[in-house]
Amino acid sequence: MIGRDEDIPDPDDPRYHGFAKTRAAQNVNVVHLLGYSYAPDLARAAEVANEPIRLTIKQDYDRDSQHLVRRSDNWPFLQRGIPAVFLTTGLHPDYHTPDDDTERIDFPKLERITELASRLVWLAADGDAPRFNAQ
Repeated sequence: MIGRDEDIPDPDDPRYHGFAKTRAAQNVNVVHLLGYSYAPDLARAAEVANEPIRLTIKQDYDRDSQHLVRRSDNWPFLQRGIPAVFLTTGLHPDYHTPDDDTERIDFPKLERITELASRLVWLAADGDAPRFNAQ
């Protein structure tokens, strides 16, 4: 979920219900951080980790109408009070379809997001235990 640019062509399409229209060209440098409202220390660490990488980190989907954070692999941790965040580049028309092929992946962006994740894990492991923010 980090190799493509978010592309929501039709907010009226049920797959994108509740999301604003956006085009891939507007999101070439964007990555979404989910879990930020539950783990604010990790969200701050993500911003620090991102300083040399310079992606645009959006913290906007913890309360979306499709409950992306609740549909994630991290939700069981958050339900149990364990701070967790994850990175995604968002939805696109090929999401979970056979058309989501390797040639559509933006490998340089994927590499930058992987570096961000690595730096974030390093900071989290080297710092104080992150607090959990109960909702």
